[in-house]
Amino acid sequence: MGVYKSENFGKSWKKIFESYAYTKDAVEAISDVSSEPDNDLGVSSIKNITGFVGPEPVLYIVSTQGIFVTKDYGKSFDRLPMAGLNVSELKFVAVAPLSRKVFAVLTSGIFVFGKDIWSPLVTAHDCRQVVLSGANLILITSRQIIEQKFLDQQSEKGQVVSSIKNLLSSFNDEPTVSEVQKMAIAYAEVGNEKIKEWRKKAGIKAIMPTFSFGYGSNVYGSSKGEFAVGPNDWDFKVSWDLADLVYNNAQTSIDVRSKLMVQLRNDILSEVTRLYFERRKLQIELLSIVDIPSKDKLEKELKLMELTALLDRLTGGSYSRVLKSTN
Repeated sequence: MGVYKSENFGKSWKKIFESYAYTKDAVEAISDVSSEPDNDLGVSSIKNITGFVGPEPVLYIVSTQGIFVTKDYGKSFDRLPMAGLNVSELKFVAVAPLSRKVFAVLTSGIFVFGKDIWSPLVTAHDCRQVVLSGANLILITSRQIIEQKFLDQQSEKGQVVSSIKNLLSSFNDEPTVSEVQKMAIAYAEVGNEKIKEWRKKAGIKAIMPTFSFGYGSNVYGSSKGEFAVGPNDWDFKVSWDLADLVYNNAQTSIDVRSKLMVQLRNDILSEVTRLYFERRKLQIELLSIVDIPSKDKLEKELKLMELTALLDRLTGGSYSRVLKSTN
């Protein structure tokens, strides 16, 4: 008798666990096995097989010799410590699907495995079946059905995460913090586009010539020291300062103004971010706290209105307009 595995949909089978014959002397050598065979020669029978496949496969085999587990598809087996269990009453094991916590079902009740020891969880008579469903453990006996709350740690974590996601989804229609920051930058006119435009115009200025016009008399001179004044006439001059192509005085002014603008933008973004999440925290409190006194609720509602007004001030009213359009 044993457990076999097929890797080709049943065309061939390979034994991965063997249930062996034993004598009474062999049984006595196993200290935590309290059952004995009726005859001098008995068989270690398999009572139950359960497990999961996937990235972290696990298989449990319950026999009259204890509980064996493999995590490598049967290449090797380890025997779980049996301290705290009466193996003669052992019927099968159940495994929580998320945390993989192991429960041993005995005739007299259910035990849970942890820190190399089995601890009693439910005491009953003639246990038949166990169903693990989220926060509930349902035990079926020959006489009754017992339901007990047992929240799987991973299940509890999943429920908390799900609850948080559901709570945050209440604000999906509201603008994100990034969108509110963009509103504030646009209203204060402190965006990078403005600085880029300044630098672009300064570059164009460098290649533009300087024009000059004049009207007056022309004076002529000779090497002999003779001078003559000609008739009045118009003159037109065009000149370039080639040094401006490398760097011009306008760049210095732009650099100074750019630093001041970046500092102002950072201050605005910090304030907008602080107000946004302070408002969001207050919204979550109002939604999640059920038994909140009327006075406290009124104060929180007024504070929420105040934070909304402050965000409006920084965005030129764009924040409230977006809120109204989504509600």
